[in-house]
Formats: sequence, C-alpha cells, structure tokens
Amino acid sequence: MGRYEKCKTAIQIENGEAIQYLERRFLPKGEEIGFVGETQIGDGERLDQLANRTVGDPLLYWKLADANNAMNPYSLVDSPTIKIPKKK
Repeated sequence: MGRYEKCKTAIQIENGEAIQYLERRFLPKGEEIGFVGETQIGDGERLDQLANRTVGDPLLYWKLADANNAMNPYSLVDSPTIKIPKKK
C-alpha cells in the first residue's frame, strides 16, 4: 500500500481550469501501527539505507517516519534508535 493510497482525490477550479489534487494526508499515530522491534542508527547512515535495512526498500522511508511520529523523515537519522514498523 502506498503512502497516499487512502487519500481522496479532489478538484479545484482556478481561472476556469479544473485542477485535480490529493486531499491532505494525516499522519497515523505511531503507537497504532505496531512494531517488530527497534534498531540503532549507524554512524553516517542515510535515510534510504536505514529504510532498506529495516523495511527492505529504500523508498519506504515514510513507513519509518510514520511509525516514529516524525513529521520530517530526515530527523530520524539524528535519533540514536528508532522503532521498526510491522510489514503489512
């Protein structure tokens, strides 16, 4: 499931032109996601490397952010440890 899969599509009319967009995505509560454990952040480890190591795909970094209640995913690498979400 993609990050925006549950977001509804909306249309706004500007200057007579219909502009389609996705409605706002509200962050889930990390506590409701479920975890398989925690991991330490490696020295100099990038967000894509962290996502690849923990959830198996560098593009799924947003799952780590959701599980750790991080509005800014890049702030995760500044933490000593993070929670690893369950794979769905």
